[in-house]
Amino acid sequence: MSHLAELVASAKAAINEASDVAALDNVRVEYLGKKGI
Repeated sequence: MSHLAELVASAKAAINEASDVAALDNVRVEYLGKKGI
């Protein structure tokens, strides 16, 4: 599995595990940074 595919799979898992909007926002910041892409 390529590094990008692993990153995408990890991000999808983190999104699925987010239990509320705050947790989902933390996932966004972790993968995209505070300002996004």
